[in-house]
Amino acid sequence: FLREPHREQYMKVFMCFEAAIDTVQLAGNQACQQVASHEGPGIPDTFKWEFLHFVLRCLTKAVEDIFGIENDGGVLTAVFDSSGYSQDSASWLLSLRICLPNIVVWQATLSSVRAKFIERLAAEPAPQWRTVLKANEQGTSLWEQIVLDSQTSYPLVYCDVAGSLLPESRPLLPVTLLLVRVPIAGNPSFEEQVDIKKRLTVVEWCRLGSTWAAGNHHTPFLPERAPAVGQPSGVQEAASSQPPDMARAQPSI
Repeated sequence: FLREPHREQYMKVFMCFEAAIDTVQLAGNQACQQVASHEGPGIPDTFKWEFLHFVLRCLTKAVEDIFGIENDGGVLTAVFDSSGYSQDSASWLLSLRICLPNIVVWQATLSSVRAKFIERLAAEPAPQWRTVLKANEQGTSLWEQIVLDSQTSYPLVYCDVAGSLLPESRPLLPVTLLLVRVPIAGNPSFEEQVDIKKRLTVVEWCRLGSTWAAGNHHTPFLPERAPAVGQPSGVQEAASSQPPDMARAQPSI
């Protein structure tokens, strides 16, 4: 149940997602057959990948809007999964974390990235599988609910989610490491870093999945975007590779 505290400075761009899934509709709705090829309850991997590709496309575009990343070699993206059945909510939960370890921000910037990201998600044509995502609150959009806002602390990689009474048996586990490339025109491409992924140790996966950044310099904005997202005064340098005191350095990849 180890968790790391939320930081106000020098965190990665990361997004946490959580949504209850209507597994009956996922299995039976004809509009969702392309991502529902499974038997019995649960959340199939095909559905998770459909969801990931959709949100990653929008997240990368939102990051590009703020920082400008096209043609720079791509954005390293680590994906983690703690999906499963939740005793607390008595439902199947899609629960994912996406970390961009090479983009270092402060809380104000992260909030702006989240807002731009949700704006991008809402502007996209609704995918066929969106109907299986359950909304739990009235008065807020579905994506506002699914893309979690800042929390006080976050589960560490390989640690279970603590339920109100019992462990949830939903540890946060590594899924993949991607290089997302943003073309000048068109959609981003996703290149799985298979060789690097095979070499990563448990410690390196933990560092990649941490919300804390290794650098102590805010990633620079596009000049025309800096006033809009509240760039901290004097922050004009790219992310540093020097780790902070708690040895949460990102792996040399």
